[in-house]
Amino acid sequence: MEPELSPEGPVAVLVSLPEQMAHVYRNCLKIGITTLSTGLKGHRTPTGVFVILQKDRNHHSSIY
Repeated sequence: MEPELSPEGPVAVLVSLPEQMAHVYRNCLKIGITTLSTGLKGHRTPTGVFVILQKDRNHHSSIY
């Protein structure tokens, strides 16, 4: 990751379900990329645009 490329501004994360990759942008500059694992059988990953309403670094899902 290279957050120093754009140290301030709005952050957007673009998730590619087929690639199982997340691309992180700040001020339209790519500052990072990571692998991810989405949706278990019977639990599809929803698509769309989502706003972060709260953050908790130590949160663990109680649903899955």
